[in-house]
This record gives sequence, structure tokens and C-alpha cells, in this order.
Amino acid sequence: MGNYKKIAHKVLGEKKEAKVEPGEIEKTLEWIQQSRKEGDKLPELNDEFAKTVGKFENLEALKKSVNDGILMEKQMKERDRLRLKMLDEIIKDSNLDLPAVMIEKTFQGMSKQWGPMMKAAGKTEEQVAQDLRSRAKENVASNLVIYKIAQTEKLEPTPEEVETKLGGGGDYNYNYSVLLNEKVYQFLEQQ
Repeated sequence: MGNYKKIAHKVLGEKKEAKVEPGEIEKTLEWIQQSRKEGDKLPELNDEFAKTVGKFENLEALKKSVNDGILMEKQMKERDRLRLKMLDEIIKDSNLDLPAVMIEKTFQGMSKQWGPMMKAAGKTEEQVAQDLRSRAKENVASNLVIYKIAQTEKLEPTPEEVETKLGGGGDYNYNYSVLLNEKVYQFLEQQ
């Protein structure tokens, strides 16, 4: 399976620190201001305006909330980028034998879900099949790597964790898979 811990550590060393530029806050405030426009009149950006947007005591509290939201979004994007890169590097380092039946089943499911949309976007039947088959292989490889790491490191969601997640609705197996993936990624992020 390769040295997934070493790979995770290396990839995490490439983490970029998220920061918010003042212009981003101003741009977001302008968008909020535009969304509250009445006719040709823009509301003034002041404490009263901030109170109409939400539970903000003043404009500074609104600016802080906007800053925090932008920062959180950037941090999540960076986390997702690193997770995808970790998984991709681990897959490249692993000598995986991808079962054809799994690839075909994944391909069939993806074809039903995405095929019509891709055809409507102007792709030929052959282009759709080629693209989805490639994605199916990637999905199978990703799932196998995550499963192998979870198995090796004994990372498994408890029935209680799955039931808690089910509180929001959904399928047991789907929620189990989401939690398993999250446990594996969190494990890799601690390397």
C-alpha cells in the first residue's frame, strides 16, 4: 500500500496559510449592500445597516463576521486541496489491482447520473464513456485506498456515530462511508 503516513506528512508540509485581504471584505460588503438596494438607493454602510443584515451590534461586528466566513471558506478549500493531493499521491505510490467489476459497477452508476448531463453539454457518447470510465477508475482507487488505510489503522465509525449522523436523515451505508472517509482523512492529517 505504500508509505501513506510519510506521503501524508510530506503533502501536509505544503499547506498554504489562508488569509483574507481587506479588498475581499469590502467586495463582500458591497455585494451585501447591493442586495439590500431599494430602487436606485444604496443603503449606507454603517451600524444601522449592519443591524438590518443580521444580529450584529455594529458595522465592525459585520466586518468581522464576513472576515471569519471568508477565512473559513479558504481554510476548507485548502484542506480539501491537501486531502485530494494526499489521496492522489498515496494512490500513485500504491500498487493497486483495481477489480474490473468494481470499475464497471461504478461506471454504470456514474453513466446514469452524469451521462445525460454531459451529453446535453455537447459531449459525444464516446467522450462521455471515456471521461466517466476514467473517473470510475479514480473513484474505485480512492475508495480502496481509504478502505485499506481504515482497515490497517482500525478506523471505523461506531454505530452510535452513524446513528447520530443519521439524525439528519439519509442512508446508513452512505453516512457510514462519509464518516469512514472523514476518520481516514483526520488520521492522515495528524501524521
